[in-house]
Parts: sequence; structure tokens; C-alpha cells
Amino acid sequence: MQILSISFGKKLIAKCSVKTANAQEKPCEIYELSKKDDIDYFCRLKENKQWQNSEYTEITNQMMLSPLLNKGLKIFSLESKNEGCIGYICTQDFDFIPNKTYVEFLETCPMYSSKNKKREIKYIGQTLMAFVVALAKKNKKDKVCVPTIAPKSKRFYGKACGFRQDYKDNDGLIINRQNYNKFLRKHEEKTGKEITFIA
Repeated sequence: MQILSISFGKKLIAKCSVKTANAQEKPCEIYELSKKDDIDYFCRLKENKQWQNSEYTEITNQMMLSPLLNKGLKIFSLESKNEGCIGYICTQDFDFIPNKTYVEFLETCPMYSSKNKKREIKYIGQTLMAFVVALAKKNKKDKVCVPTIAPKSKRFYGKACGFRQDYKDNDGLIINRQNYNKFLRKHEEKTGKEITFIA
């Protein structure tokens, strides 16, 4: 079942893969959404029954529409050929903190969430985090930070992604440049493919 793939401004950024429930490699693509041309992306996502229990599509849509909130905001969708959008991640960069990237929201399509024991696709969230870390590495950023973490998500960021609590700058959970490659290698081992940038 295709969830969502139609978009008028999205730009192909990278290729990657996730895994099916029976451990088969599933090729995917990562797109950067246009805040100007893809303003209805999350409206359509919310209308799809597979995303009805989404936690963040509404607030992500509001941030995308707000000139005050969307400065420095980047939204990336993870899509597969048959399913369309299976997850997305929102990051924020600030001109006055040029060496850091902040993760605002990360969401997997509810039907592929770890809460669903019968899910058919795995490693969506980890793949999106690996992409952001790979992008930070490419752009020579010192840290990727998750400033606000729900208690239920701490295990994912800590165990699956290698983030740790930042006590020095109070940036929430972080991964620094010295640990980028370790996480990216771990992700490649899990999914069978490294993140490959198109441009």
C-alpha cells in the first residue's frame, strides 16, 4: 500500500536502505522537502489512515508554515518505491550556532513503528538518524543534538544511535564528531547499505 510519495518541490538527497521483517534489504530514498512548494505534504499525510495516529505531523505542518519557526528548519522524508513516505525527520540549524544540528522531530509511520509487533519494515528511525549524522559529517558539524526527548525514546537514541547525555552545554542527548563513524558503521551493519549522497 502506497502511503505518500507525490510532492512538487522535494529534492532527492540520498539513497539508503532499511530492512523488511524477514531481513531483506529494502532500497529507499531520502528527500528534502521544500518549505515553499510542499506546504500540503503533511496535510495529505495526516489524511492518510496509516498516519492517523501520528504524534508530530500537525506541529510539523505548523512549523513549516510559520516564517518565525521555519527559519533554519529542514524536513527530510524517507520513501520507498511501493510504500511512499515511511518516515520523516525535522532538523534545525542556527546561524549563531554553526557547529551544531538539532533534531526537532523524528517520526516513523505508525504502521511500521516498533510498537507494532507485526510491522513489515524495520530500522526507519535509525536510518533517518544515520542520514542526519552523515549529513553533519559531510557539513563538518561538531555535534548532532536532540534537545527534547520523550522518556520512551531515550533507549532508542542511546542504544540504537549511540547518543549520550550532554552535561556541558545542556544540549540534551548528543553525538559528537568523534563518534559519527561508529554509529554509521553500526547502521550499515544493520541495514546492509551506507547512506549515499546524490549531491
